[in-house]
Formats: sequence, structure tokens, C-alpha cells
Amino acid sequence: MDRLIALHDMVKRSRDALVEARADLIEALGDHLCGGGSAPHRAHVDALQKLREAHHEAGLRYAAYVKVLGADIVERAQRARA
Repeated sequence: MDRLIALHDMVKRSRDALVEARADLIEALGDHLCGGGSAPHRAHVDALQKLREAHHEAGLRYAAYVKVLGADIVERAQRARA
């Protein structure tokens, strides 16, 4: 269960980082469009893309582990019935 909790925490942290970076980029773009600042740099977009990829990967790892746990539960239940 510790691994499941750790993977879930990883998903939450990556989601939070992605949401924050996306909000920052949107705010910077809004400021620029309203004449209050410079346009977001390509580095901002690249960083957001890396965070999105990291979040996706964290979700895949979590889902794969849940799948393994589910298969283990089914196998145990089948053995218990036999």
C-alpha cells in the first residue's frame, strides 16, 4: 500500500505543478494581451509541456500499479473459492 500511496501522491504533486504552471502562463499571456507585460517565452511553454508529460507518466504508473493490485485481488479471490 505504501507504493500505491506514493504513486498517488506523485500524481497529485504533478497535477498541482501543472495547474500552477498553466495558470502562470495564462496570466502572463493575459498581461501581455492587455499591454501589461511581455509575451510568455518559449521556455514557459516548454516547461509546461514537460510538466504535462510528467503528469501523464505519473498517471500511467499509478494506473499500471492499480491494475497489478486488481489482478492480485482477483487471483486471491479465485484461489480462495477453489
